[in-house]
Amino acid sequence: MEVKVAIYENQRYSAIGGWGAGHLLPTDRKRYSSADGLVGFATLDELQASITCVGWSPLGPWAPDGGSSFNGPIAEEAWRYGGSFNGVNESGCDRPLEKRGNLDFVRRRAMYRIFKL
Repeated sequence: MEVKVAIYENQRYSAIGGWGAGHLLPTDRKRYSSADGLVGFATLDELQASITCVGWSPLGPWAPDGGSSFNGPIAEEAWRYGGSFNGVNESGCDRPLEKRGNLDFVRRRAMYRIFKL
């Protein structure tokens, strides 16, 4: 049996350092989180240790989950941009979510990994 596990990678923009998880504020989501941000992890190792059970084995690396958005296909890296993490949504936006606007200071992307049970 195979299980697809999905998480979100979160980053913040800094005028000095560009995009990165190192710019996240203490009030932001952690670098890796659930879709709603309530559960978070600082590293992929920490995430994997908390979600896997004995006997689970990964079938590949973590990868961006491209898919599609309300506005069409998502770019290969699958980042979605917003002014806040609550503003980075899946649909209902007039502009493409995968293109950074002037007031977008955070971004996130869905990541997945397949595990064999």
